[in-house]
Amino acid sequence: MTLQSSGLGKTSSATHPKYWVVKIIANDTALSTGDNLNNNRFVMPDDFAGHELTEINAHVFTVSSSGLPTFQLQNVTQTADILATRVTIDESELDSNTAATGELIDTAQDDYTKGDELQLDCDVAGTGTKGCELRMRWDPA
Repeated sequence: MTLQSSGLGKTSSATHPKYWVVKIIANDTALSTGDNLNNNRFVMPDDFAGHELTEINAHVFTVSSSGLPTFQLQNVTQTADILATRVTIDESELDSNTAATGELIDTAQDDYTKGDELQLDCDVAGTGTKGCELRMRWDPA
């Protein structure tokens, strides 16, 4: 798992959004269904405390020829699904930002507390889908 983030560090302002990209599965690895996809739970950086999730997208590196890859983000610490409507990627597309049905963040579950563990669950893998990356935007609450 590869983690990339921006907006971190002692000089970052609590008034600015923070972005985090999480590489869940290698580009050439087949996507499979299950909770805690690829056994990659992650703890949000302390600098994200006091922020809420405002945007989330998923990307695969080989498209599904049949079925919509479908993902849920879970806050394991708070035992709560963060998305009211799961992230989907349409057939023959690489990214959820063009999906016919957009994700919906549950505003009752979007706040992050220092030390919360998160995981990505895959409910539908699609056919032939490979790789998975998650992109998140967190804004001050």
